[in-house]
Amino acid sequence: MRDLRQNEIDALLRLAQKKKINKLKVAIYARKSREDEYGTSIATQIDACKSLIERYNFILETDDAYTFSEDNVSGFFLDHREEYTKMMDLVELGKVHIVLTMKIDRFSRDAANIAKYIEQITQAGAYFIA
Repeated sequence: MRDLRQNEIDALLRLAQKKKINKLKVAIYARKSREDEYGTSIATQIDACKSLIERYNFILETDDAYTFSEDNVSGFFLDHREEYTKMMDLVELGKVHIVLTMKIDRFSRDAANIAKYIEQITQAGAYFIA
């Protein structure tokens, strides 16, 4: 995964300060569909996300309860994406400050839906990182 840019780090530090917390809670989202042409496993996706969290552990934290994964699920629709729904419920409740996925296409395969989902995260006061 890519490194965070300085302006992203600054924004995360401001968010933590605003929320009066030391570290931001990160939810990891991994998805694999039947038609996945790259063959990127869920474990590979989660490991990449955990690696990024470890690199920025001065501001980010997670645990297994905040790891959401779905296998054999299409990225075009939200139907049958129970883990995604659980994660977004935590975002809406303010228990998740950052949604992290290895690649944006793991989050959704539909550009219009990606914009809608990111807007939902932003409206809840959280950040999305891919």
